[in-house]
Order: sequence, then C-alpha cells, then structure tokens
Amino acid sequence: MVNRVFKAKDLYGAEMEFELREPERDAIISADMQYRIAYSMALKEGILPREKMRDIFKENDIWNEADEAKITSLIKELGVLTLKLDDVTKRGDKDECIKVAEEMAKTRVQLFQVFLIQHSCFINSCEGYAELVKLEALMAASVFIKANNQRYWKTYKDYLLERDHNSIATVAIEAANVNNTILEERKDVLINDYPEQKWLHKMQADMLEAATQQAKAMIKQRVEEAFNVDVENQVTSGQNG
Repeated sequence: MVNRVFKAKDLYGAEMEFELREPERDAIISADMQYRIAYSMALKEGILPREKMRDIFKENDIWNEADEAKITSLIKELGVLTLKLDDVTKRGDKDECIKVAEEMAKTRVQLFQVFLIQHSCFINSCEGYAELVKLEALMAASVFIKANNQRYWKTYKDYLLERDHNSIATVAIEAANVNNTILEERKDVLINDYPEQKWLHKMQADMLEAATQQAKAMIKQRVEEAFNVDVENQVTSGQNG
C-alpha cells in the first residue's frame, strides 16, 4: 500500500505535510471541465483529433489493416488460451499449466506491443493532450493540507501558476511522485491478476517493459520510413539549433 502522505515546501518555502487523496466528486467534475477546455485549445493550436490522426497513420502505413487484423487475432488467441489454462488447471496438470501460461504471456505481450503502436496516434491527438490535462487536474484537486484538511490548490490555474512560476514550492513534484507510485502499484496488481501469472517464473512486468521499448522502436522505424526522415537526427538538429 502506497503512503499517500508526503512532506513538501509550499509556495512560501514552508515545509508541511500533504496528502494525495482519492478524487472526490467535485474534483472529477472539475477535471472533466479541464478536459473540454484543453481539447478546444488543442484544436485551435492545430492538433488533430484522434480519428484524423488514425487516418494519417493508415495513409502512411504507420498503422494498417494488417495491424488491425493482428489485434483481433491475438485477442481471440488469448481467449482460447485462457479457456485452455482453466481446463488444464482443473485437471491438475502442472507441466501443461506452465506451458500454456508461457504461451499466454507471449501472446499478451504481442497484443500489448501492437496496442502501443495503435495507441500512439491517440497520445498525439486532441484527445490524448486533453486526457493528460484531465489526469493532472484530477491529481491537483486531490492534494490536501494535513493540518487543516483543506485543498492545497483551490483551482487548476493555481496549480499551474505554482508549478510553472514558483521555484521554491515542491508540492507539485512530490504529489506527482506519489501519484506515479500509486499508478505503478496498480499496474503491478493488474499484471499479477493475469491468470497465467501464477505459473510464470519470469515476471511478466519485465516482458511488458521490453515490449514497450520494442514498440517505441517500431513506431520510430515506421515514421521514418513513411516520411523519409531520421527522427533522432532531426531531434538532435532541432536541439542544437
């Protein structure tokens, strides 16, 4: 269980105790509003909606029909293997359980990898940007001062002003660290709940992390091939310029 209480310096430099709580109803409503605001701002800035990004990905073969078919196939395969594992578990065949579990793990990792490629068009869309703002607003609205039980930031704007223009305060950084730890714990719980996990000697989290890196490399390669560019060199050139 993650400790949600943390110490940090407020905007005046005073060290205090804070707590990152589960979001309350008003925090969720406020975060939904920030999502809509962020989406509108992204459109005005020229960021494309998710469906348009998906069309561009398909037009340039970064995401294609073969990828769509692969996702469908892997989902079906995972369903069949889940039923198979349930059957061999009931029969008490340990060796077969391990064998099927390993097949399931490999299939799930493949599905995760393809999903990451598909999801990349969402991350760079209006919806992706707005979702990040929403999650940040939800976190900001859930930070409370332990001493008086009051919200630290009254509004999302207060949070942004402190985060971006106050070099003394550390509440935003420490709250984000606690939030990331909570998310990591939830991910680990989810992975450990996979039916195949109990039979695996190698932690599936390591396999999924490796799949993440491979997916990033595949996305980079596809973008470079589609637009005839070297992503890394362009980034380096931009930084040097």
